[in-house]
Amino acid sequence: MKRMRAAITMQTEQAMQPINEMKIRIEAETAAELVEIFGEDEAAPYIAEYSNFMEMAAMLLDAEEEAKTQEAALKEQIQARQLRAKRFSDRQARLRVILQQMMITAGQRKLELPQGTVSIMAARPKLIIDEEALSDDWMRIKKEPDKTAIKQAIDSGNEVPGAVMSNGGETITIRRS
Repeated sequence: MKRMRAAITMQTEQAMQPINEMKIRIEAETAAELVEIFGEDEAAPYIAEYSNFMEMAAMLLDAEEEAKTQEAALKEQIQARQLRAKRFSDRQARLRVILQQMMITAGQRKLELPQGTVSIMAARPKLIIDEEALSDDWMRIKKEPDKTAIKQAIDSGNEVPGAVMSNGGETITIRRS
């Protein structure tokens, strides 16, 4: 009886070996991906919770929400900084116009100051275009696929050389309460 139990135990262990190896490989791949996303120090708590699936899923969901919040905050900061940069760009242009007008009024074509030398020079010719008046010979046409029409054609059963519908794969949906 002991031999039979030992044989069954050995067979069970042999049968479980590929499953255990696969589990170890998946855990290692997941750990490596978490380190890539968070960095080694920040990934440690996630890796430690890997054996508790529900706890790790909750932690990942919290991290995803935090990333979404950070993204929104950064986009807001970028927009604010772009507006600020535009104000400074406009200020610079207006200051240059005032300086030029002062120099013209004073009859000065060149000023040498400690901060720099300012000179009034003839500007390069500027091209002014009335697109409506130009013939097609002077127009560039941007060629790009009409994805909506291509999708409609394929959905209708037509073959479109150079285009195929691919399997979109799977995604997750997250609904927050």
